[in-house]
Amino acid sequence: MTDQPETHLDCGDSLDDVREVVEMLSRSDGVASLWHDLEHGAGLFRLLAHLDLPSEGTVPK
Repeated sequence: MTDQPETHLDCGDSLDDVREVVEMLSRSDGVASLWHDLEHGAGLFRLLAHLDLPSEGTVPK
């Protein structure tokens, strides 16, 4: 664990997250593995949050 979890990503693979979410959205049977699929969606949100952090040494406006 870390005091600032928003400043790092876990060992997940972002490309795998994208592939899994695209596959989930394209399923014609409407079946979803709830926790598995949601974890991939959460991985994409964590990536977006990480990318939205200010660069070190910059001052937010």
